[in-house]
Amino acid sequence: MDKLNWLLDKWKKRPLLARLSVLALLFLLFSVETRSFLTRPTGPEARLIAAKRDLEPGAVLGIADLTVSYVPEAHSRPLGSFSDQEVQNLVGAIVTESLRTGDVITTANIHLRMSSFAEKVPKGMRAFSIETEEVLPFAVGDRVDIQVIDPNNPVESNEVIESRKILGIHQSDNHQQVVVAVNTTEAMRLNAQKQKSKLHLILRNPQDDSKTSLRQRSRSVRRKLKRIEIIEEGE
Repeated sequence: MDKLNWLLDKWKKRPLLARLSVLALLFLLFSVETRSFLTRPTGPEARLIAAKRDLEPGAVLGIADLTVSYVPEAHSRPLGSFSDQEVQNLVGAIVTESLRTGDVITTANIHLRMSSFAEKVPKGMRAFSIETEEVLPFAVGDRVDIQVIDPNNPVESNEVIESRKILGIHQSDNHQQVVVAVNTTEAMRLNAQKQKSKLHLILRNPQDDSKTSLRQRSRSVRRKLKRIEIIEEGE
């Protein structure tokens, strides 16, 4: 209560013009917020990508040129418009018709840049195709371990390349062609080994960033297999 009285005393001591200016500013802010609240649709909304500034034909779209426009789902969504989840698809597109600030961007007023598969390959990596008979629920973006096994020497030849990203998948009835990102050395080694060895893909949890656990398990398995062989020879 004392603090409130202190604030009131301070307020009364201010010049009349200063107090009126503060009240006018507060009234303006209240009016803007009220108008925004009353005019904004109350139903479900579609979040569509719109122009953040005026754009002329020939302009190349960048992130700074794009914003989100809220359109009531009850209204008809503009044909060829893009949701806010598709913003990366518009980066690099060329404007073909003049756009004013706030205009919803559609396929009618831009020309989408066609991206090649090669652009999906991370810098410094190479795309390597692996055919696997196991039809597992792989998805683009998943990370896998590549296991290399020589059928003639499965104990000693067990090699693992860990945490490689899937770039693409082609699936048929009885096998999958999975394209993964590997470095140049791994690509050369895998290309030489796949002629005589079997390549297996092991799906890993995306939160698992361990680089040693699988190698340790592989060494443990090899030691166990060796012990079994020694026991069988002794018998």
